[in-house]
Amino acid sequence: EVMRQHFLGEINDFHQFHCCEEDTIAPLRPILAEHLVVVVLDQLTEVPKLVRQVPNRRKHRMQIITTHTGTDFDALASVVACTLLYPGSMGLLPSMVNPEVKQFLAIHADILRVKPRKGFDLEAIRSLIVVDTNSWKRLDKLDSLAGNKELEVICWDHHMEGVSIASIETHREEVGATVTLLLEEMQQRDTPISPMHATLFLLGIYSDTGCMRYPSVTARDAAMVS
Repeated sequence: EVMRQHFLGEINDFHQFHCCEEDTIAPLRPILAEHLVVVVLDQLTEVPKLVRQVPNRRKHRMQIITTHTGTDFDALASVVACTLLYPGSMGLLPSMVNPEVKQFLAIHADILRVKPRKGFDLEAIRSLIVVDTNSWKRLDKLDSLAGNKELEVICWDHHMEGVSIASIETHREEVGATVTLLLEEMQQRDTPISPMHATLFLLGIYSDTGCMRYPSVTARDAAMVS
């Protein structure tokens, strides 16, 4: 009834402004007002339907890539490589990184798909990719995710001991650097990389292999460097 009276007033205003004949507008007033009320009520009944159609935010949560605290170049290179292999993913870097890595990020962070762990909402994570480690204890305050049965975890690592992360997909092999495994995958997928990415990936292999002098070096590492 309130809407009907409101629309009657609007129709009167329209009549006065446009100087319509009273004989013409008078019989139409109640019909127009009733029609407008019906239209508005129909729109209001559509609101719950629209609300139900809004996608559940939890279905669109993020895929995050992270690594161990004290992040070295192999770890950073592996995180960045994963951002190329997993479209739509985001790298999440620990608060503590090596000094050399910190200097590198100060120059290049704006062109990498990475952000700091501090202040990040863990509830937004639907899938977690862990690189260069296989232990919850080495991650930056992500222990609360360990018991999340809905979380999808993927691991890329070259350390064969101390496994504490249960993953649905595991890529763990004895090579000199984790990024070697990721570069092999990128080769198979023919993933394009920029010169800056190539430099970072080389730093990752060289830092973890002592410039290819450590006993852990394999032919696969050498192949990725060449």
